[in-house]
This record gives sequence, structure tokens and C-alpha cells, in this order.
Amino acid sequence: MDPDRLIIRRLTRADFPLCRQLVEQAGWNQLDDDWERAIRLEPDGCFVGDLNGVGVATTTCCRFGTTGWIAMVLVDRAARGRGVARELMAHAIAYLRDSGAQTIRLDATPLGLPVYQKLGFRIEFELVRYAGRFPGAAAPERAVRRYADASVMAEIAALDAISAGADRCSFLALLHPAAPPSFYLNRDQSGRLAGFAGFRKGRNAVQIGPVTAVTEAAGAALMADLASAFPGTACFLDIPLANPGAIKWVEARGFERQRGFMRMCLGPEPRDKPEWMWASSGPEKG
Repeated sequence: MDPDRLIIRRLTRADFPLCRQLVEQAGWNQLDDDWERAIRLEPDGCFVGDLNGVGVATTTCCRFGTTGWIAMVLVDRAARGRGVARELMAHAIAYLRDSGAQTIRLDATPLGLPVYQKLGFRIEFELVRYAGRFPGAAAPERAVRRYADASVMAEIAALDAISAGADRCSFLALLHPAAPPSFYLNRDQSGRLAGFAGFRKGRNAVQIGPVTAVTEAAGAALMADLASAFPGTACFLDIPLANPGAIKWVEARGFERQRGFMRMCLGPEPRDKPEWMWASSGPEKG
């Protein structure tokens, strides 16, 4: 493609109509809140591709310490096959490298997988998106805590850093951009945090995650909390194949596989624990 025809610029809130259009075209789950979160996390790392003066593509970047994350690589159907995604990805990689990222990660759909592999990304592990509705009736909430409790948020961030392989406290604080995020908690007999569960609203379903648990019992208890909070509500969960306990739990309750993602990285592979993930945060932030 003629590089003069594609201009990559910073994404702003004025581009949200384009973002919504691309999300709807792809059938993805994001709302304006997801784009707002991306801008608040990394305002200089969100990009639009203008082809012949018309916005046709997006991507977002953020950094968790020395780990960078790329997401929301969306290209209008009419502009595909013209190298737009490749140019945007090269721009995003350069931005993260210049910002100090040593490792760059993303969750690849089957459509994007060949593009990322050509850029040198390697597959780390596979996740499966499960879609369904929690059975049962609403029950009293048992373990909800608010972000305003800084000590609890510090515990959550510490456990998440082990599970995700990066310090994502900035993301966790913005899980619900319009309000303080709330998490379901599970503690062991000594009072130590054994797991936590978050969620956010989506265009098609509630995105469950991040859900992290150090034991299967803690994970099952957290999932029961979520089932009580969202009975009969359409939900998505992105679960690593490395956590068969989580897969068994959701399949036993009628959730079905919708599609797969490949967690990929460029650079040194992080030390994370996908076996602790009962649901990732989704492709936006891993």
C-alpha cells in the first residue's frame, strides 16, 4: 500500500462513533466505556487509521510496567486486505517499544493470528470464550467490596500481578470508569485473599473477569457469587485451557464454547499463572 494514503493519528472521544461502528460490524462486545478506559489508561497510545481521509481502523495500547498490551485492532471490512492492520500494528509496537515495553502481549482472534505471527508474535496459550446464562434466582450478595477500600485493592492487585504476570493496578482501578469498581472476594481460613472476581457490562453480554483463584474451591465459590449476582443474564467468560476446573464448572451449567483466542507475546515470555485464571479480563487487557 502507498504509505501516504494511510495516516495514523491519536484516537479521541470524537472517534467513538467510528469505534462503535467497527465493534458492531465485527460483532464484538465493547461499549464506549471500554474505549474510555483505554484512553484514560494510555491517552497517547490509542490510534485511528485514516485511509484517504476516512477513519477505517483502530488499535489501542497500554503499559503495565515493562509489559505492553495491544488490543482493539479493528479494520472496516471495505479496507481489509490493504495492509492497514499491519501498519497499525507496526505503529503500536514502535510506540510501546519507545515507551519502555520489553514484552508486548495480545489476545488474537483467528482472523488476526496470521498478521501477528508475521510480526514475530509467539503463541503462549489458548483461551476459549464461553457464552451462556447463569441458572437460578438472585441471592443476597455475599462478598462485594468497593475500590474505596485501598487495603483490599492492594491485596487484589498483588494477587492479580502473580496471575497476569504484570502489575495491572491502574486497569483494575478503572474497571468501571463511571464508578468505583466492586469485586467479589474469597478468603482462606487464615483470612488471606484466595481469589477475587470482577466484571463489566458489554454490548452483547456481561464480560465476567478478571476472576483469579489460587484453589479450585475458591474459584468455584467466586463463580457461585457471580451466578447469584447475574441470574439469567447473558455472560461471556474467556477461560484458559490451562484451567480445566473452570471449564468443567461453566460447562456443567450450560455455557457453550463460542470462539477461541490465542494469548501471544513478542519479546520475553512473562511469568504468569493461567491455571489461576477462571476468567481473563478479556482481549482488551488480558
